[in-house]
Amino acid sequence: MGAKTSKVKKVNRMSEHDKKINEVLCNDSIKKNNNDIGTGLNRVDDQDENQGWGTEVTARYELKGLIGKGKYSFVYRAEDKYSKRPCAIKRSRKGEAGRKAVLAESNILRTIRHAHIVQLVQEIEMSDTSVILVMELLLGGSLNDRVYTRGGAFSESEASATVAMLLSAVSYLHKYGITHRNITTKNVLYYHPGNESKVLLTGFRLACVRNQGSDLLMHDICGTPEYLAPEVVAKRPYTCAVDVWAIGIMTYFMLTGNLPFHHKEKPKLYGLILRGKYNQVNKRYEMLSDEAKSLISSLLTLDPEERLSAKEALVHPWIPNVTSIPTLSSDESASSDSSSLVSQPTPRRDHIHIRSLHTNI
Repeated sequence: MGAKTSKVKKVNRMSEHDKKINEVLCNDSIKKNNNDIGTGLNRVDDQDENQGWGTEVTARYELKGLIGKGKYSFVYRAEDKYSKRPCAIKRSRKGEAGRKAVLAESNILRTIRHAHIVQLVQEIEMSDTSVILVMELLLGGSLNDRVYTRGGAFSESEASATVAMLLSAVSYLHKYGITHRNITTKNVLYYHPGNESKVLLTGFRLACVRNQGSDLLMHDICGTPEYLAPEVVAKRPYTCAVDVWAIGIMTYFMLTGNLPFHHKEKPKLYGLILRGKYNQVNKRYEMLSDEAKSLISSLLTLDPEERLSAKEALVHPWIPNVTSIPTLSSDESASSDSSSLVSQPTPRRDHIHIRSLHTNI
């Protein structure tokens, strides 16, 4: 199928997010010390694979700099030439592995839209077989970075608000049969560097779709070792409950500054996970409220059938009602039902090389 063009609507007013982004990009002190917020502003040609971009990209976007490199892709900061909105461009590395990894992420993101899930704006398949994803730009750094930058734990109010946002996103995913399978603090990013920034879930390369009526069980072993649920470690068939376990790991980490299951040797780490005996003598853990301990215990339950679902966890006493979270913008505010935070899976599509797209999962 030939190339498809789309109308571009100029934006006259800047959103609050864009204003925050511009403040970051115009701040000289941040530019000089960009590693603190993960916004490396290297030259565009600062890469080990000097790939051509083609008019599909350069006609619409102005590339500003290389943000980072991963095993399967490069990520660049860019700006839409028409709307002047900043964005992130992810390009797969050369080779089939990079292409498959980026396409796997695109296959999920093009079907979903949620206030706390990174948004896919456009997908472009290049003539050299590489794949480009244009996504919203997140300049606040990772949740992992913030925990370590602070030298330890979050307050309970900060942590509970963050967990509420993640639970709303995960509840939405599970509603549509999507299991993330790699929820970690490195895959949770802040919209902007400010303390009031909301968080968004990213990193969907390992996500899996299980439609209602089909086999809901998954079997392949994947994810980050410290965040693996016991049923995955035990190589048993598993469900979307593995995502809830990972949020339990994250909650403990945010509140104590330590992982609940940790060992340098993987076999011993997996033994700790299988026993489900996380550290409860940690001084910071001992100081937590009973409600916080209750949620952690309910999420880190060995039996996935007894583990709280994301939807159930949203109404736990420790979790604030989503309407009370200040990081939600006015067009994202909603009731405590996670489904009301989202629209139906109808992403914006602006593809250059069109492939079959699904409007629903």
